[in-house]
Amino acid sequence: MFKVNAKRELFYPIKLSQLKDDGSGEVNTITIKIKYKLLTRKEMQDLVAHSKKEIELAAINNTEIDELLKDDEKSVLERITDWQGIVDYETGKEIPFSQDALLAVMEESHEFAAKVVEGLYFASRDLPVKN
Repeated sequence: MFKVNAKRELFYPIKLSQLKDDGSGEVNTITIKIKYKLLTRKEMQDLVAHSKKEIELAAINNTEIDELLKDDEKSVLERITDWQGIVDYETGKEIPFSQDALLAVMEESHEFAAKVVEGLYFASRDLPVKN
């Protein structure tokens, strides 16, 4: 029997780098989970085609790629519905998910922003099915 995830929504692991708190300058790899509303096959194809076109134009025009991909980032933000493992540095307590909290963390960390955007593609591509 072949079962499909009809809700097309799941938590997907994202690996991030973070400096250790001990001042050594060493880096830990941590894993958080982001809950995405997954892309359909057609939406994935459109996103990839749009992103490639934007990157090619950026290279031709010496334009900042991050600026060109803002629209893609906005469409990704609309597909994020929850998270796990995001903790306040000062208190050590988990930060409840909200769009405002998501935007704040994305502004704080370029790596987080890039990996979260990338994660939607990989989560949609790797959507688990049961046999």
